[in-house]
Amino acid sequence: MIRDSALIDKLIADLHFHNFLHVVEGDNIFTNVDLTIENLQSVINAIGLDNKLNARKDFYHGGNVQTTEKSDYINTYLDDVFIDYFFRTYKFKEIIFPKGLCHEQITPEGIVHPKEDISLDLNNLYDRCTFANNIFRLFGIDSDLKNLFPSNKYIKSLSLDYRIFGLHSWCFVLIKDEPIYKMYLDNFVNKYYPGHSLERANHRGQTIKEFVKFVYEKYHTDLFSAFPINHLSSLQEFEDGFSQIQDEKIFGQYTIEEILLIYALLTDKFLLHEDSFLLTLCFCIKSKLLENSILNDFIYFEDNNMSSKSIEPYINSKDMYLRFASHTKSKAYTFKPTNDVMCQVDLFGKPSVKLISHSNTMPLPYFYKNIT
Repeated sequence: MIRDSALIDKLIADLHFHNFLHVVEGDNIFTNVDLTIENLQSVINAIGLDNKLNARKDFYHGGNVQTTEKSDYINTYLDDVFIDYFFRTYKFKEIIFPKGLCHEQITPEGIVHPKEDISLDLNNLYDRCTFANNIFRLFGIDSDLKNLFPSNKYIKSLSLDYRIFGLHSWCFVLIKDEPIYKMYLDNFVNKYYPGHSLERANHRGQTIKEFVKFVYEKYHTDLFSAFPINHLSSLQEFEDGFSQIQDEKIFGQYTIEEILLIYALLTDKFLLHEDSFLLTLCFCIKSKLLENSILNDFIYFEDNNMSSKSIEPYINSKDMYLRFASHTKSKAYTFKPTNDVMCQVDLFGKPSVKLISHSNTMPLPYFYKNIT
């Protein structure tokens, strides 16, 4: 698994010795403290905080890493390195945004507004940012797709959200605030992952398949009795709207279904949670998702790269430090905007790097400086 304890220990030690994270004596980095952790958990249970704190998760690598949020910075960084590895090496087909469907292209010089067809290569970081931004626009706020499919109930029926990635980058994202979808996800987690979330699932692709099988083997009509008829009717129109367009190929060789699944991998990192666009796709694509080539290729990639050694060559400490540095208060880093999509990042007077802040869901500027 890419987040094995030995790798986590090395990263925590690196952060500690560079003063980005404080670790106290007696932590797992320095000694074997399994008994101490068990005693600490007993104290947490005794004072009634077991529903809020977990000794291993919140203190194990911790010292002063006293919240899940702090440990999540490291785990999310590792996820980004892993999924970026997939995007850099996977043989994507050419994606073409026809004239008028790409309003904003993200380039090193800033945002440009194309007048012709635009070809995107998702192995390229700038093209990935352009893709994420324009899929959000087309299905969320612009009218171009709606004009192509005027009676469709899926397009522009999604909710819109704003999400921060790695503290210093952001992207607008699509979500569907649907209580029925959330109920199924809660039931799935409670049955197969009791007391946990899916956030640190080691095989996200397989977890998606497990969830789809769970939904369509357990799709009980009694669950719907709590919802009014008009709500169920509207939801049916939404899902029918997706089925009407899912096989359309207006972006080159990929269908809309495939395009949106790539978008979910880019923005949700194939993580199922109640605000993930991926959750919506599971209900819209239904059991057909089990045969989706994008999902199955990602599962193959996961199965063949589960050792942390597969991503260690791509880990750059400075990228990890960024996840712990305040954008405005950091004493180590300074951030200077250079155009409408980019900022210059400086660390203790070392050579500057360029960070794409607009629609960049996996910010790894120091790594990309080394490979470009």
